[in-house]
Amino acid sequence: MSEKKPVVLVTGASGFVGRHLTPALARAGWSVRRAVRSPKGIDDEVVVGSIGPETGWQAALEGADAVVHLAARVHHTREKNADQIYRDVNIAGTLHLARCAVAAGVRQFIFVSTVLVHGRSNDRRAPFSEDDVLTPRGLYGLSKAEAEAGLKTLARDNDMNISVIRPPLIYGAGAKGNFALLERAVKRGLPLPFAQVNNRRAFLSVDNLASFIVHRLPHPDGNFDVFLVADDQQVSTPEFIVRLARAAQTTPRLFRGVNIPKGFAPFNVQALGNFVYVAYAKVDPATGRSVDGRGLGFVTRFTLDGKHWKRIAARGELNAPWGLALVPAGFGSLTGKLLIGNFGDGHIGVYEPNKWHFRDFLRGENGRPVQIERLWALLPGTATTGGTDAIWFSAGIGNETHGLVGTFKAAH
Repeated sequence: MSEKKPVVLVTGASGFVGRHLTPALARAGWSVRRAVRSPKGIDDEVVVGSIGPETGWQAALEGADAVVHLAARVHHTREKNADQIYRDVNIAGTLHLARCAVAAGVRQFIFVSTVLVHGRSNDRRAPFSEDDVLTPRGLYGLSKAEAEAGLKTLARDNDMNISVIRPPLIYGAGAKGNFALLERAVKRGLPLPFAQVNNRRAFLSVDNLASFIVHRLPHPDGNFDVFLVADDQQVSTPEFIVRLARAAQTTPRLFRGVNIPKGFAPFNVQALGNFVYVAYAKVDPATGRSVDGRGLGFVTRFTLDGKHWKRIAARGELNAPWGLALVPAGFGSLTGKLLIGNFGDGHIGVYEPNKWHFRDFLRGENGRPVQIERLWALLPGTATTGGTDAIWFSAGIGNETHGLVGTFKAAH
């Protein structure tokens, strides 16, 4: 008679890390039970709905030997009631699951936290350590730090072994967020203004994270343990881009940024005609998000090889500039001019070609400046995509909780 396999419950099993972890656990001899919000048609799934302080875990935890808690709220810091939602999911939801696991007799609980509980960088101080006093930044980092504190308290009074893993940026097939955007830019051959960056960053392959979790589950050391897990090499942002390009069998296109004040970072990179335009926005060091405000922005134009540049717009009417487009032929006197869309206030600036000074805001028939909440990209229309008298736009209305795609047309 074959020995019964130990059972591990994995939350977030259908996410990026979960899709790599669950087969690794199965290969290691675990019977994997997937906790999902809605039915996926996968073997051994248990529908638990949304994770929060009242989630019903009894069926999911029945007979489970271990839990790996991956599910979390992330990348939605601008949504309505974001603070409460992050607390409900990442703090109250985590602690409720852990308490239910204790009641169900679970022996091992692994919580995947984040290196952001230490802050966004060590600012040339000593490397982060598991014993550091935490200095979390942003809703995500703060919520994970508070969840860790709650788990540490829970571990003191119970026999369940709790392991906390604090990964840096996780990369690999199917990754989302900033890694996906960077990977897409590298594969498309877009020039990227990071050649002058001289940093050292920790990264973690999703396969290495999965391997660590698989190894940790049957070998708990103490009642509460914390691990900073990363690949064995720390590399600069340019070197990471070079490695991404090598994996994609392409050549990276890196060039140096120019005379941008500290605190500003590339917000959008776009090829228009024979040039590459880079829009820079001010970044909040606590959240990594753009900062709204008149005068907070720069736009620079580079040649395709990145060797020559010209400042197109600086401060003035810029407000977290993002969208960039050259006006198509059907816009009369505006044809050929550069449009710069501001994420901060939703206005679209019109800039003269070659002279590159601010002319005016794009205005509607009522004479008022066009204003689109949380304006993202701009794209000129063509004969087959709306006409040459159209400009397409995308935006994150509802403080980026919803999307909007539309066009505005030249008045005739």
